[in-house]
Amino acid sequence: FQNTDTPGRISSYNSSEYLAPFLTQSVAGRDPDPVNRYLEHFARRGQFDAAAWCGSLAQLLTGQALDTTRQRDLEALVENAGCEGRPEDREQADQAITAFADEAANALAAVVVGESDHDGTAGLLIINTLSFSRTVAVPIDDDRSIPPDTPGLRGVQDTSRGRRAIVDLPAAGYCWLPTTGGRSESSDMEVALAEDLLLRNEFFEIHVNPDTGGIERIKGYGRQPNLVSQQIAFRFPRERTVSSDEDDPSPDTTTWYSEMVAHRVELLTSGPHIGEIRSHGELIDPQNKQRIAGFRQTVRTLRYRPDVEIDIELDIDQMPEGDPWSNYLAMRFAYGDATAAITRSQLGTAQPAGNDRFESPYYVEIANESNRVTLSAAGMPFYRKTGDRMIDAILVPEGEQRRKFSMTISVDQAYPMQAALDQLVPPLVHERTSAPPPTGTQGWFFHLDSRNVQLTRILELVDQPNWSNDSESATEEFDDEPDIGNQHDQSILPDSFGFAVRLQETEGRHRSTTLRCWRTPSMARQRDFEGRTLAELPIEGDGVRVDLTAHEIADIELRFD
Repeated sequence: FQNTDTPGRISSYNSSEYLAPFLTQSVAGRDPDPVNRYLEHFARRGQFDAAAWCGSLAQLLTGQALDTTRQRDLEALVENAGCEGRPEDREQADQAITAFADEAANALAAVVVGESDHDGTAGLLIINTLSFSRTVAVPIDDDRSIPPDTPGLRGVQDTSRGRRAIVDLPAAGYCWLPTTGGRSESSDMEVALAEDLLLRNEFFEIHVNPDTGGIERIKGYGRQPNLVSQQIAFRFPRERTVSSDEDDPSPDTTTWYSEMVAHRVELLTSGPHIGEIRSHGELIDPQNKQRIAGFRQTVRTLRYRPDVEIDIELDIDQMPEGDPWSNYLAMRFAYGDATAAITRSQLGTAQPAGNDRFESPYYVEIANESNRVTLSAAGMPFYRKTGDRMIDAILVPEGEQRRKFSMTISVDQAYPMQAALDQLVPPLVHERTSAPPPTGTQGWFFHLDSRNVQLTRILELVDQPNWSNDSESATEEFDDEPDIGNQHDQSILPDSFGFAVRLQETEGRHRSTTLRCWRTPSMARQRDFEGRTLAELPIEGDGVRVDLTAHEIADIELRFD
């Protein structure tokens, strides 16, 4: 080694250098739903993860040894359906997950509510399977109400999607809400959330453009700059030349995109907790003035959250054809700072977007020194940067059959993966509880004090392996040596009750975090994926201290007396 020169070219490969060919191959092969297949798979996967969390927790809280055999079989079914599975495989997976989710939620609800005296008070048990606190709008029956002084309740309001209760949920916990007959409304607030072409909450204002029906600007109060604008657009495969009117002396212009023309903008709900504005219109070819598609776009904001929700319904007359990266229908975003950093999600972590065409199935973040804007539509993977200040989220390439899409814009969200998971994994609502939990109307099962660390799943105990690969190869080569190297040199784990949790660091930052659960463990270790102990973890007070490097995935095993 001392006399050997550099063996050749040394290269480091970044993830941004690779563009997967899946979208182009799907369109070229005329596969159905080149975009919707990913949306459905991520939704299916999020539902499975939430159900598995509830099922595992229900076993552990009743003192049972965790058995994930059924979960593994169902997970194999989910992954087999995947993005490339047959329609019958996806239908089978959907049915199995729905049944499993109901069963798991019922099992956990039975543990939480227990066998307390049923006083005839009906209620909702809302379970948050994510490891951070959330404010959510959950559906309730139109003829039911919730007492306004209920802990955790922000209010109840009728919206275009039905009656909603706005609830604060603890991280990895639950909230119980009593329900009563009747339709008592929340008291009006001084400032409405929506009026004419304006939506607002305590974080920002959203201005709807009366001519296009899109979002003209999202900005903070006062003399704050525009953070982002939005439109629906059809991108043509070739640049269009738009002739000026005879009376207009200006020269002809060129464009790659259609015109978004609004015919009507209506106020749906003005508050006090949720504001909604809906616009109706068409996408027009600027060259020949023909209609390409009709649209209905609903913009919604919720008080207490720095988010803007966008729902789109399309009625397409002219479908895109050919190259899906050049001819498509998209949700188009414009931002003001050409030097802003564009970050995408990859395997649950934050990575630079890199090229003009990129994949990001959880979120896209646009950040400069002053502001951060997160675009999240979990499962919608294909994006294209056009120019210095614009990003297209591809909705409909050739062959796509889906016509309804949703996206959320989050402002100054320091942890964008939380915003994405918040949209992907809805809380589980158990509607058949007839008594409040004996331990209180709110509670939690796990707690992490670092927001860039997510608890992704609950795992079984694993014994340390008795053999190591290195020692096996060594004993084969030296048969005359004593057979002592192949014995694992670490201590034998106690035969006790316990489980493991998988943690993931999502933002690329080294972090030391404290993990707490409903009982204080007597022993904790970090193990590798084969069960070997990587480190004995200190128990400080009622929590376990864990050091995570950037983007690390760690299995933390807890054992109890």
